[in-house]
Amino acid sequence: MDGRRKALIVANDEYDHEGLRHLLSPAADAEALARVLGDRQIGAFEVETVRNQPAHVIQTHIEDLLADSNADDVLLLHFSCHGLKSESGELFFAATNTRPNRLSSTAISADFVQRCMRASRSRSIVLLLDCCYGGAFGKGVTVRSTGDVNVSDSFPENRVGGGRGRAVITASSSIEYAFEGDRLADDNTQRPSVFTTALVDGLATGDADRDEDGWVSLNELYDYVFDRVRAQTPHQTPSRDVEMQGSCTWREADANGSSRCRFPPTCRRR
Repeated sequence: MDGRRKALIVANDEYDHEGLRHLLSPAADAEALARVLGDRQIGAFEVETVRNQPAHVIQTHIEDLLADSNADDVLLLHFSCHGLKSESGELFFAATNTRPNRLSSTAISADFVQRCMRASRSRSIVLLLDCCYGGAFGKGVTVRSTGDVNVSDSFPENRVGGGRGRAVITASSSIEYAFEGDRLADDNTQRPSVFTTALVDGLATGDADRDEDGWVSLNELYDYVFDRVRAQTPHQTPSRDVEMQGSCTWREADANGSSRCRFPPTCRRR
């Protein structure tokens, strides 16, 4: 029996603390991604969007998504928000009530997300992070972070259970900022970020289906997003960490007999 396909989109663009500037893109990110993931001809996900909520509400939704799952379920979690780090270097995702000097009690820690992923019965989980972790930024470009955090270190492979598939795709590397979409010059329309725009376009148009087999694999999606983002903002480098353990069903042989990644959370080409 096929499992469910469930997606949770977390978008925070308004913050109570004056030190966290409001963001332009998360609302547009959430709307665009929800539309393509929920399309029955493309993603066929059951999509839930949580926008501008305090940390404890977001944590409840994350735990519900990951805990209320079966082995064959495909789960996707997307963050569009500020990325912050503690003095000890721990990664946090900002919520509306986040206080930079009280991250443990007012933000969502990467460790919490990782623990929920590890405890989940689902064997197919994708985490998309459209936030950033430090570094230089271009003049006049709104940025989404403070500090310098390595995403792979926050979601280590050796802390995930066996026989599972986990993938983390991020908007930028550990030393870069993720760039936001600009406001249009003639109105107040908001556009998704560079990263989420590439994700949505690759799925909606089918252009990410590089082997033209009718399906967009995670590898294909990442390659497409990487090329699009780098072409538009050369100082931003998307990164990925795909980890598979225990089961040979995560791979299939190509025409030459070579094994290639076929992680279950794929989307159909329209």
